[in-house]
This record gives sequence, structure tokens and C-alpha cells, in this order.
Amino acid sequence: MEDDDGLINEVKAGITEYLSSDVPGFRGVLKHRYSDFNVNEIGLDGEVIHIKTTTISTRNVEACPENPLESPSYGELSQEVKDLFSPLSWARMMQISKKYAVDTRKPSEKESIRIDVTSKEKDERRLIHQCIKKHFPNLNSNTIDEGDKKYITVSYIQLKSDRRLDWPKDRPEFLHFTLYKENLDTFAALSILAKGLNKTASFFSFSGSKDKRARTTQRISARYLTAERMSKVANNLHGFKIVIGDYDYKGQRLRLGDLKGSHFKIVLRDVTKPLEEFKHALEMLRNVGFINYFGLQRFGTSSVPTSSIGLQAIKQNWENVVELILKPRPNEKEMLTKARKTWQESNNAFEAMKLMPRNLKSSIEYAVFKGLSRNNKDFVGALGHLGKNTKSIYTHAYQSLVWNEMVSKRIKKYGTKVIIGDLVQVGEPSKNVNNGKSTKTEDESSEGTNEESEPFNYNSHIKVVDEANIQDFTIYDVVMTVPGHDVIFPDNEIKSWYEERLSQDDLKKEDFKNRVKDFDLPGSYRKIIVRPDAVKWQMMGYSDENICLTLSDYDIIKGNAPFQDEGDEGKYKALILELSLPVCCYATMALREITKEDTAVSVQSKLTNSINGKRAATEPIGDVETAENEASKKIKTEQ
Repeated sequence: MEDDDGLINEVKAGITEYLSSDVPGFRGVLKHRYSDFNVNEIGLDGEVIHIKTTTISTRNVEACPENPLESPSYGELSQEVKDLFSPLSWARMMQISKKYAVDTRKPSEKESIRIDVTSKEKDERRLIHQCIKKHFPNLNSNTIDEGDKKYITVSYIQLKSDRRLDWPKDRPEFLHFTLYKENLDTFAALSILAKGLNKTASFFSFSGSKDKRARTTQRISARYLTAERMSKVANNLHGFKIVIGDYDYKGQRLRLGDLKGSHFKIVLRDVTKPLEEFKHALEMLRNVGFINYFGLQRFGTSSVPTSSIGLQAIKQNWENVVELILKPRPNEKEMLTKARKTWQESNNAFEAMKLMPRNLKSSIEYAVFKGLSRNNKDFVGALGHLGKNTKSIYTHAYQSLVWNEMVSKRIKKYGTKVIIGDLVQVGEPSKNVNNGKSTKTEDESSEGTNEESEPFNYNSHIKVVDEANIQDFTIYDVVMTVPGHDVIFPDNEIKSWYEERLSQDDLKKEDFKNRVKDFDLPGSYRKIIVRPDAVKWQMMGYSDENICLTLSDYDIIKGNAPFQDEGDEGKYKALILELSLPVCCYATMALREITKEDTAVSVQSKLTNSINGKRAATEPIGDVETAENEASKKIKTEQ
């Protein structure tokens, strides 16, 4: 599935057809800068999400005080209370109370306070308990006897309901806010914010992951977090383009799939054709749409396609799965290459793991090495060290490959005609998704994808086209089967296409049922044609090939002036394209339809290099985004 450079290409990924193959395309450079790719989430209400303000509203400040449990310092106490507590005991109670008011981890037994009350009378001990209850309602106190000594022990109250005692009763539990980020994927951005809160990225929930090499805006939620505290963390970030705002409190967290889709604003640079020569392609995209292929990022970016690993997982050849994941591949970091080679030559996972630098300890390879270090023959156990979403990228890639190939074959033979035996989706299924907590996977934050969640298996919403109802449907209703053990195939010759394709890999439908739960594949359905919404475009002239041509949400907040179109005076021309896509669609596949250009990384790199080649010999040659990539390098070092 690789091209001459060892990278994925479209033909081997089953991406071969166009809806408008007779309409000429044009050449344009995608993502010359990450600022050429702008993504805004579309909420369930259909509104495009923009960050509007970074300040906290008066409503949030007044109705939701930052810390209603703020206790007086020892110096502020009356003499009567001072006589009951030592300065050290009071300071320790303040420390524990504040710490676990914002940190929901269970306190250790060592984090309790013992106050010697042997010399105190019963009434004095009662006053101590009452004082603790009054000033520290999230602490619990008990009197205990140890020999001839009496102590009052003070500890943090463990709540079965997981509700913070300092959280106002009239305030909803979840803080929602808008996250704007640049050149970071969603997981990396949330990891940075979580670090400032002394938590992990899983503390946050979101509707869908957004691209890395882009400027993106989306909503995030977190439980028992105040807007003031989140704002303070965000304001103290240095070296990262992360901005948050539009705070609100709600009764529910965000969950994966809680969105309509995403709105894209994309810059294609160095367009050499005049608009008149490719305007028809843009009109076809708006009026007809594009083939809803799974994009190349679905199949990984290495010389070992994720679909090849997925096939072995479906066949339950676990040793082959591990060997393919750990197989040496070109153009990787030196220490990772050494680790792979060590495993290949000695099967010593522990030694291979020791070679992995700190910034790779969150990698898939490190997790597998860690599992194998305990038993280098327990391949299923080693794969168990990977997260569920990470494991699914391999099997989903194989399903996607088969789907792409079947759709290409159908479009080539039948075009956009609905035929007897086609499958159509009727109505909208209910979504049974997970809890929306962030999980890093390889195919999240991929370039140009709006893949917030997997397609759903909803057989009850699938109908077979027959002679009686064929007039009721158009190609926009037709779905094709993503293969699995609990789906149906089209009731026509396309069914035999699926069976023949699977037999090439010695598979049958029932083979998608896997004894390892995380690799079990019931299958699903996917629309074959998508027509984007809100499509519009404009041409711009510019002379500086690296100048930013569009305003981001943050630029607008700061009041930055937009780029002034240089028109015919500009040395170069760019197409600014806007469109909205539903979930599970790839913007790169929409771009492919209009440009007729391969979306492979190697092809786009050559186009970018063609821009760099136009520079004068006196200009520095190198990465045009060197400064922009600094934040990304810092992330890799910290993880």
C-alpha cells in the first residue's frame, strides 16, 4: 500500500474514482502552513463554534464563588479558638482541606492529623469538634484512645457520591469551555492544560478530536472545575498556542459524537489556473458532493500499513500482529530504530524497552515492549497494554480498505444510480457511545478528517431497495457495508464482490467475531456520497508565500486586521475554500474531488517543496514553519 517513497498512496488504499471525473481539476498546495487549515466544531444545535471571549462572565463569578470553603488563617482566629488548636495543627487542616477540595484523588492514611487532647476536658473536646465542622466542612474528626492518651484525628471526608463539599448546590457539576489551539492535536492540548491542574488528559471530555496541523476550535468539559481555576492555568501557559474561553456550567459532560460535524476553512496555495477554468469543479462539489472515502491517514504513515496489522488481528494471528507493530521501518528516530532492531535480533523486550527515550514512553511500541518484557510469548497480553481505541485503529483500517475498494467498484460500474438490492439508511439511529473521555489514538487528529466517532451499527435503520421503493431514494441515501459479523451486505451482485474480496485474505463474515473483545468487529454502514454544506470560495492574490491569508478565531478576538487581497498585483494566487461536513468524513477527500490531485503525503510534500524552490538563492531554505513547530517539539519532549 506504499508509493515509491514507502508511504501510502491512494490507489493501494482503494481510492480510485471521482464523481466528476470529466471535470478538470487544478493544482494547489495544501497545508503549506498549519494556519492554512482551520476547523471549527459544529454543535448539536447546528451552530458553528467560535471562541468569542476569554473573560469570565459576571454570572459565573457571582453565582459560582471560587472557594466557598475559604477558612480563616490562624491569626484571624479568636483567642478562644486559638486556645484549642496549635498553629501547626490549624495550618495542617487548612492544607488538607484546600488540597482535596480541588484534587479528587483519595488521600493517603498518612494525610491525617492527630491532635493530643489528653489534657482537655470533654466540653473542650466538643468545642474542638464543633470548630472543625464549622471551618472545615470537608474534614471529619473523631476522638480515639491509645493507652492513657486521647487524640482527635482529623481527615478528609470520602464522599460516596463523588460530590465535592465545596461545590455550590445551585451550580451544575460540569464546566464547559471553548478550546482554541494551534499546531497541537486535541490530546496534546488537553495534556498541557491537565498538567497545570495536576491531572491527566482523561479529566476532560470532548465531542471529537481535531487536527494537529491546523487552527481548531471546539468545546471541552470537565467535572468540578471552576472557570477561575481553568482560566488561571490557561493564562500561565508559555510557548503554546492555546486559548480558552466562553465558560459555562452544565449538568452533563460532553460525550464523543455530541456534534453535527465540523466547518473547514482551507487555503490552497500556489494555484496556477484562473478560477474560470476550475469553477465548475467547485460547483460540482457544492451541488453533487464527493465520494465518502476513508482518507489515507486512516492507513497510517509508515511502511507498514495499519490495515496489514488489522488483517492479522482479525485472523487472530497475534504473534504476527506484534511483529508487524515492532517491525523496523525507515526514517524513524535513532533510538526507536535501535529498539526495534534489538527485539528483532534477540527477542529481548526488556532491553528494547530500555532503549526507548522518555519522550517515547507513551508510544505504542513502548507499551508492547513493556507487555512482552513480562513474557515474550504472551502476545495477546502484550497487546492488552494498548488502549481500546489504539487497538481498533488496526482492525478499522482493514475494514476501511475493503469499504473503499467496494465503493470504487460500485461507482465505476453504476455511477450515482440507485439499483435494486442497494442498502439505504432510514431515520437516525440512537448513539451508544462511550463516556467521551479523551484517549489518544493514531488516527485521531489526522489531517483533514472529521472523524469524531465510528459509524454505528444500526441494522434496524437499514432497508433494502426493491422495485416497490426504488423511486423513494437517491444516491445520498445509499450506504455500503463496513464489513463485520453483525451486518448485512447489499442484496445484489455487490454481495459477491464483498465475499470474493474477503476470500482473497482467507476471511469470511463470521471471522470478524473475535475472542479478544477489543478486536471484535460487528461492522457498520457508511454513506457512499456526501454533499457538503455552506460551500463558498474566493481567490486571493499574495506575494509573500508564507504570509497568513485567513484570520483565526483568536485573531478576531485580538482585533487583528485581515489580509488585504493583492488581486492581480499578487505574485501568487490562492483558493480559500469553506465547507461544512458531517461526522466521519474526510475534508481531504472533498479536496481530492476538486483538485484531482493525490492526497498522499509524498505528493503534497513535493508541491510544498516546489514553493520553497521558488525562493531566491539568498533566502534561507528549510522548514517554513520552524517557529510554528516549536510548540510541537516541546510536547514531544514532555510526553
